[in-house]
Amino acid sequence: MSQPDDFTFRPRQHQDIPFIQSSWAQSYFGGRAFHKGMSAKVFHEHHRPIRDRILYERGNATVIVCCSKEDPWLIIAWIAVEQLDDSLTIHYVYVKEAFKGLGIARRLVNMVSKGDVIYFTHLTDKMSKIAKARRDHRYKYVPHLV
Repeated sequence: MSQPDDFTFRPRQHQDIPFIQSSWAQSYFGGRAFHKGMSAKVFHEHHRPIRDRILYERGNATVIVCCSKEDPWLIIAWIAVEQLDDSLTIHYVYVKEAFKGLGIARRLVNMVSKGDVIYFTHLTDKMSKIAKARRDHRYKYVPHLV
């Protein structure tokens, strides 16, 4: 089993974008019971422009990738964030299934969090359960920041 020291963190590269796009789309669509009320085609037609806007058009948005130390192109996880005024907005955090439970998402969030309040724009059912269990009031769900 991989250990946290087996990973390194780096800014996203152009070559990472197809994986980031695909993993974000599939993970977010599958991560909300709410999405079951629409077809995958409709979801992806309307969500792709949101991801494109965040990844390509927003000057303050960035993606940090967690990858294997041995192979920097083997992406384990990533976080899409944006600094807006004095607050941080997390757009999405993705961790490959095989690497969940190693604290990688927490490390990614800790790397970027700087203030008392962290906004996030994409809520999954799992994130709802985590936030409820932790009762962490630093996190504020504001989907309109996309």
